[in-house]
Order: sequence, then C-alpha cells, then structure tokens
Amino acid sequence: METFLSKLHQALKALESSTSTLDNVLPAMDYILELFEEGKATFEDDIVLAPCFNSGWAKLAKYYSKTSESPAYAAALVLHPAYKWEYIHSSWEESWIPPTKEAVEELWKTKYQPTDLSLSFTPSTRTTTNQFTQWKHGKQATK
Repeated sequence: METFLSKLHQALKALESSTSTLDNVLPAMDYILELFEEGKATFEDDIVLAPCFNSGWAKLAKYYSKTSESPAYAAALVLHPAYKWEYIHSSWEESWIPPTKEAVEELWKTKYQPTDLSLSFTPSTRTTTNQFTQWKHGKQATK
C-alpha cells in the first residue's frame, strides 16, 4: 500500500505546476489506472483494501471515459512531438483509435484548418538597416 501511495504522490507532484499542459492528462490517467490495476490484483483478497482499489479504479475510469467527449485531449497528445499517434497506438485498446482519429480530424477541420488558402505570408519590408542587419544579410545563402 505504501508503494501505491508513494507512486501516486510522485505522479501528482510531477503534474503540480503552472506549466502542466493538456498533453499530460491522458498519460497521467493511464499511469494512475495502472497503479489501481496493480493494487486490485495485489489486494484482491483483502476485505478492506480490495473495495478501495476497485472503487478508486471505477471512479478514475468514469472520468477517463469522459475525455472522449472532447478531442482536445487526444489532439494534445498527437501534436506533442514526443507522443504523436504512437502513444495512443501503444497504450489504448484498438477499438478506441478510429473514433479518436475521426474526432481529432473533425476538430482540425472545424476549428483550425485555414478556410482561405489564398492568404500568404508577406515578409516585412523594413527599409531601415543597421550594422547588424547588414551583417546578417551578408551571411544569407545566395542560392
């Protein structure tokens, strides 16, 4: 039991900051669910702890399932360079993946995909130069 609480405490401390972002939610829940599953197996015959682990797992699973209501959680993982779709493929049940991909794609199409592709980037046309900008332009590639 002490190991469970220690691991849970470590996970919560790692997520405790103003820089904790949405891409941490699902991995944190996956990790904590694994802790509960280990506890359920370890204490399955314990009349006091077995119900505690079962109840904790059920409550976390309830909230985990609610993350599918918003594709933002999966999108945050997919857009994270360290995770991408590999995290989802390695951690989730296969049946969860196609609807998640559809939801992330729909999120992109409805909220973020540019609608006017005729817009293009126009570089700054500053005419003021100083020694630094002259030096920098001298370092630019010629081809």
